[in-house]
Amino acid sequence: MRYLIALCEATTEAIWIWRLMLGFGCSLNDQKCVIYEDNQSCLKLVEGADWNSKRSKHVDVKYCFVQEVAKRKQFT
Repeated sequence: MRYLIALCEATTEAIWIWRLMLGFGCSLNDQKCVIYEDNQSCLKLVEGADWNSKRSKHVDVKYCFVQEVAKRKQFT
């Protein structure tokens, strides 16, 4: 759970920095931001595992944000 929270925080910070750079006029059209995560259970949740399982049913909705970003392929 704490790895998912950390991944969510890193993703929101990366989006903030990305938008800040765009605000400064940097050209980032063809580039993607890479966020590394090595926890396998966290990666399975992001890839679309069952959110209604016994252990993950209490995950707050705001942490599902990372899954939406991954589906849009905004970050890799």
